[in-house]
Amino acid sequence: MKFKILIIVFGLSYSFITFGQSVALKGHDDDSPLVVSADLSLEKVVEKTYQRNPHLNVIQAWIDHIDALSKNSQSLWADDPSLTVSHYNDQLMNNEGLQEWEVGIDLPLWLPGQKAARQKTVEHQRSLITASQSALKLKIAGIIREALWSVELTKNQMM
Repeated sequence: MKFKILIIVFGLSYSFITFGQSVALKGHDDDSPLVVSADLSLEKVVEKTYQRNPHLNVIQAWIDHIDALSKNSQSLWADDPSLTVSHYNDQLMNNEGLQEWEVGIDLPLWLPGQKAARQKTVEHQRSLITASQSALKLKIAGIIREALWSVELTKNQMM
């Protein structure tokens, strides 16, 4: 098993070097060194690849959005309270001295069942995010396993 993982690491290293050279030609300056370790397991390779996956930024944005919705759903008000002040007069038209001042406070209350529905939606979206994280890990594991099979098939064809 260690030999397989070692072959995967070397194969991935070669692909990263090739990819890094093509990216360097385009002006990307990611100079992080690739460390090859003989004690890597399949689980560790999948986890390290998952942590470097660009889709993680999208998932983190979803998590931040859900946290904001959760905080909003626990609020006393359905939306932000506001204070309005208005002044009307007839100075431009006939200047009879009519004036009107209007002051208002908006305290948006939750409609019956709306707060519970919002909290249920937040929980549903949290479960979707958890599922998408698991799906991404499974997809990465599948790609790595396909690479392993490809290495093994090539090795068998050479014998």
